[in-house]
Amino acid sequence: MTDKKPNVYVPTSDILHRVAARCEKGYTIGAMTQDVGELAFGLCMLIFALPNIVPFPMPGVSTITAIPMLYFSVQLMMHRKVVWLPPFIAQRELKGERFKRMIEYVIPWVSRFEKYSRPRLEVFASRRARAVAGGIITLLALLIALPVPFGNLVPAIAICILCLAIIEHDGVVMLIGVVATLLSLVYLYVLFSIYFWVIVKAIEAATGVEISSAL
Repeated sequence: MTDKKPNVYVPTSDILHRVAARCEKGYTIGAMTQDVGELAFGLCMLIFALPNIVPFPMPGVSTITAIPMLYFSVQLMMHRKVVWLPPFIAQRELKGERFKRMIEYVIPWVSRFEKYSRPRLEVFASRRARAVAGGIITLLALLIALPVPFGNLVPAIAICILCLAIIEHDGVVMLIGVVATLLSLVYLYVLFSIYFWVIVKAIEAATGVEISSAL
């Protein structure tokens, strides 16, 4: 009878250090995603969600960043273990020093988060739970893609929380991400309602026809 060795948790920052060390000539995007494995889903979506967390609207950015988030979230939802990339993207070489500096810039922020996060509540961080998170992120990314002023901020925060939960296999953070998603849906409902009534009142002022009483 042989004892099974328990799964050893490897901090995300350690994996990023390993990736940064390999940033040299010939290191392709495909090789990077293979090295990172399932971590690539959370990292890639996090990278594209972060530009949306700004205190002022940035025209066009939400739609541009939502497309790659959808690309990764749908694959996660489909239970893929490794990110699939088209050959023309997978074979593209990463510029060693530039990519290395970008990774090294991210590492301290990831390390800070790791002080408060760890693998726990596995039932909410399992492969099935991560697939569900992929579905939630798909919905949020579709909402972010809408060209609505201030409509990307709160959903993007929810996506970032879910991505961190996926990266760290943290069920507690995953639950926080679900709560943040619900709050973001309430936020968007209120925001869309405000915009709707502003448009209605503008039409009434321009035409003199009362519309609100019929709604």
